[in-house]
Amino acid sequence: YPATALLTAYPPVDGNWKQRGAQSVLVKPVGTQDLVRQLEALLVGHEDEKQRNRAIAAQRSETRKLGGESGRKAS
Repeated sequence: YPATALLTAYPPVDGNWKQRGAQSVLVKPVGTQDLVRQLEALLVGHEDEKQRNRAIAAQRSETRKLGGESGRKAS
């Protein structure tokens, strides 16, 4: 899924922006430097999460491989 930030003139009333798929919410007016800094942080965090998910998937795959091999009998 893509990194998603909401840029809005009004803060979300219900606070459900994370449940709707956004990782960040920015309320205008926001300065250019602050906007860039927050978007960079969002992208870094998103990339970190992707790397963690890949590592978990690789570990699970390796665990399955090892589990499957240990159950085999030599012929």
